[in-house]
Amino acid sequence: MKNSILLLLVSLTINFCYSQGNYKTIMSETIKNYDYTKINELAKKMGYSIGTKVKTTVSFKVNDKGETFDITAKGPEEIFIKESEKIVRSLPKMNFGVPLKKGQHFMFKLPITYNISE
Repeated sequence: MKNSILLLLVSLTINFCYSQGNYKTIMSETIKNYDYTKINELAKKMGYSIGTKVKTTVSFKVNDKGETFDITAKGPEEIFIKESEKIVRSLPKMNFGVPLKKGQHFMFKLPITYNISE
């Protein structure tokens, strides 16, 4: 009995980790493919020079349906905060490797660095 429970836990853990790793790739690709033209223009008007790195951190939760909610961002300027929240809202629905109970959620913290370019 103990062996079968341990095997089940190992199986669930592997599925969950695989799903999380896959989602990490999806998050990275979404951030890379985002159109940063507007934010670059605004940052230059605000006095940021080309080559400047601006860091923000976004915290958000994903519910049992895979939807993101409770998105909060921290950063130096309001435009970077709003853009970071917009990026997280554009992420696709998450599919966990382990079924979640109703009302359960996972919390994520995602660093986003803006490189001001031409």
